Amino acid sequence: MSRNFRNTGLLLITVLLVSGCATVEDTAEPEIEIEEPEVEDIRITPDWYPEETLGELEGEQLIGYGRSLGSTEEWAFDNAERQAAANLRSWIDRQVEQARIVLAETDPEADEREFIIQLRNAVVTIDFDEALFSRESFEQEGVWHVAVRLEVPVESVLQRITENLAVNLELWEQMLEMEPLSRW
Repeated sequence: MSRNFRNTGLLLITVLLVSGCATVEDTAEPEIEIEEPEVEDIRITPDWYPEETLGELEGEQLIGYGRSLGSTEEWAFDNAERQAAANLRSWIDRQVEQARIVLAETDPEADEREFIIQLRNAVVTIDFDEALFSRESFEQEGVWHVAVRLEVPVESVLQRITENLAVNLELWEQMLEMEPLSRW
């Protein structure tokens, strides 16, 4: 019996070795391509709402965008309005900072800490009392979706920044001639 057991063991080892050495091509099943169904792109914001833009210059107006979800339309609108104002301030801050960096290349005073802090504070404290708001909303399954467009005159924003600056207004006047503020 031990001889049969040995033969069976050798046969089993041989079968395993042969099957283990088989090429992948011989054993692989052909790939099946599965077509995914087309999913309709559902846009939950109006056509005028840019997905990637916090703010922009449009003619003589600075535009900010915000959107919100809420259980009531009023709450969602208030939140979207605050978001639009915050987004526009952030966009203005980037524009102002770009102009400051350009000016700093020729005037080292533009890199002074006190001026930079005053400039940041002047932008952060801008209020948008004169802003016009456009909104679009819809309700879906008990949730209000609100998109807001805030418009404020360029001159109003520039005047507020000028009023809020406590130091070195000469540098600010020079910055207004630098890109991107010179396009305002």
